[in-house]
Amino acid sequence: MTSRSLRNLDVGGDKDSESLSENQKQKSRRTQIVFGLIAFAAVIIAAILLAVLITRSQNRSQTQSQTQNQTAYQSWSQSSTTVTTTTAAVVLPIATTANAANVVNPNRNTSTTAIAAYPGTILSLATWELQLPVAGASGGISVIGPPALNSVSNKYFQPVVFDGSFEAVDFYTPPDGVTTTDTVSPRTELRQLNSDGSFASFSNTGSYALQVKLAVLLFPTNVANGAGGIIVCQLFSSSVVKGPEYVVRAYPSTVLLERGSNANGSIDKQPLVQNYSAGTQMTVTLSVVDGKLTASVDIGTTVTTTIDSADDYYFKAGSYCQTQGSADNGCQVRMYAIGLYGFPGASAFPPKI
Repeated sequence: MTSRSLRNLDVGGDKDSESLSENQKQKSRRTQIVFGLIAFAAVIIAAILLAVLITRSQNRSQTQSQTQNQTAYQSWSQSSTTVTTTTAAVVLPIATTANAANVVNPNRNTSTTAIAAYPGTILSLATWELQLPVAGASGGISVIGPPALNSVSNKYFQPVVFDGSFEAVDFYTPPDGVTTTDTVSPRTELRQLNSDGSFASFSNTGSYALQVKLAVLLFPTNVANGAGGIIVCQLFSSSVVKGPEYVVRAYPSTVLLERGSNANGSIDKQPLVQNYSAGTQMTVTLSVVDGKLTASVDIGTTVTTTIDSADDYYFKAGSYCQTQGSADNGCQVRMYAIGLYGFPGASAFPPKI
């Protein structure tokens, strides 16, 4: 074989070697791409599985929490029989010489005994804002939320010590007070907030409650038994399209659970206390459990009704005066205690009454 032939053979061998090497590289790249795709798919699948596990864990935790609250409510409800007029009413001596003038003059306290500096030292106000019957800085009514509310005291919202024996907070509303833009009645009233200060709004499928110990000290003199009165507690709709609210309204001789106007304009009324008189202490409990509202008064009875399933709600309490007119009379509610239950950081349900 000539040297030229040998050179040609060598060149051909080199070409075959290069072709084989290039095929191996392409195969290696394809293998890397396949393994890369498999690894990427594995990461995606793992992320999806992790998200599913987290969601199931959260749902399980929420379900357990609701179950615990419902169990607690059932236990509380079963141990709390329907209350009638067997509970003795506590009537405050509001007409004595020592304090009669102070009831209608909210600028003064009902005793010369040293009093707490602010209502916030008597009532727990961390999850409430106060709505006052005076003009706000930017229009509308004046509204004060936490933490500023803890250091607020004025003639509409002031602490009292009655004969040195107990502390309370007076909510006074003049009938000619400033109102919100969509109402005609003034108020000195607490509105429920979340722990972060945002507006509270809870579903009616949970288990929640408000309990307030109070007495109505003063009714407007121009209020007949069938009209006006004072709303002392509310379960209010927080939906965009407001549904009817449910209120506990005190009149000079009775206390009713009322449902706001229906489609036909009527108002549903159910008695909670048949014989009420100014100055009588009462403990009002509003509990919402799985679409039903139960209203109880310790000196009266218990009423249960189904609430609108499409709405979310929040609680209110205080002196919402349902009369407009002269400032010579007004609405005054004395509050001894207030508690929210079933919400984060709170007990499951209030003590039975």
